[in-house]
Amino acid sequence: MAMVLTVGVVVRALLAYLVTLANPYFWEIIIPGTLVGLIVGFATMKYRGPTTSRA
Repeated sequence: MAMVLTVGVVVRALLAYLVTLANPYFWEIIIPGTLVGLIVGFATMKYRGPTTSRA
C-alpha cells in the first residue's frame, strides 16, 4: 500500500508541477495536486474490488 501511495503522490506532484510552469501560484497548485494523488492512491488500494486467482 505504501508503494501505491508514494507513486500516486509523486505522479500527481509531477503533473501539478507541469501545470505551474507558466503560473506564479506554485504552492497553491502543488499542495492540492499532491493531496489528490494521496487520496486517489488510498482509494484505489482500499476499494479496488475482489481479486481473483487462477490456478
